[in-house]
Amino acid sequence: MLSNNIKESKQNIYTDNDGFRGALQLASNGKIYASITKAYLNGGVNYLSVIDNPDENAQDVLFTKDAVYLNGNKATQGLPPFIQSFFSSTTILDDATEEIINNETQTYFLDESHIIRSGTIENNATYTWKKMVK
Repeated sequence: MLSNNIKESKQNIYTDNDGFRGALQLASNGKIYASITKAYLNGGVNYLSVIDNPDENAQDVLFTKDAVYLNGNKATQGLPPFIQSFFSSTTILDDATEEIINNETQTYFLDESHIIRSGTIENNATYTWKKMVK
């Protein structure tokens, strides 16, 4: 059973004494990708390592070194920074009716007042906002 105290529950899943710089990044597929650049490889590395099941107990975590080939590209100083929540989609609700309006065309005119709000987070949703003239 894992402790609620992070420091007490800490266990090592991989050691690389050859690493120079690196980064970990949680992806939308639930895996953590690792870029570990070697000091002697100034041009970077051709692979990312992967933690396939980071929410499991340490003995059940699967770390795969050099799991993802970067197709001739190189990771040099880590991974690109971004705000993780930008990649989370959300449900759009009509505030008055609580109806989900994601997949419906909505038309609102400038002289009308209408409130829409976000609901629960979903995967693979897209939104297009267009200004329409009456």
